[in-house]
Amino acid sequence: MSAAWHGSEHASLLSMPPERTTLGAIDAGSNAIRMVVAELGPSELIRVEAERMPVRLGHGAFTRGELDDAVIDQAVAAFVHFRERFDHHGVMIYRAVGTSAVRNATNRDVLLHRLYHEAGIELEVIDGEEEARLVRKSVVHSLGPTGTPPRAIPRPRRRQPGGQPALRAQLARLLAAGRPRCA
Repeated sequence: MSAAWHGSEHASLLSMPPERTTLGAIDAGSNAIRMVVAELGPSELIRVEAERMPVRLGHGAFTRGELDDAVIDQAVAAFVHFRERFDHHGVMIYRAVGTSAVRNATNRDVLLHRLYHEAGIELEVIDGEEEARLVRKSVVHSLGPTGTPPRAIPRPRRRQPGGQPALRAQLARLLAAGRPRCA
């Protein structure tokens, strides 16, 4: 494994050659492990392959505080497969992160050790703040080059007691009382 490929080296994208560089990312979440391979060109990022494997790391981590042996085996198998995909596409740089399920598991070192030795991938366990930063970055990227913010779904207005007829009656009383009108 070259130093540029190794995730812990955090090779700088700025030091990469101007031609296309193949990047990989793995997100080990609570209900699935996701992998993306993309090519980085001078001005664009093009997704080459993406895959999701339904490995429920959070099941034991959130109920008993530890990862189940069977779930660890499933995670290792997923990472071995993802490493094969990385090698197939010639991934030069990757980042693999584990979120709250891995972070909260008392036996996470078993998973980290097996992933490194069996799949050749170093899983970085990130804190909640980094997880939130990455989610935000993903959302902003998904908005595209225009950066148009997402639209909010309008909430229905709460009706005042008495509804429209009561409002009209109140307005009529104000006008009848001789109050000045607005221009």
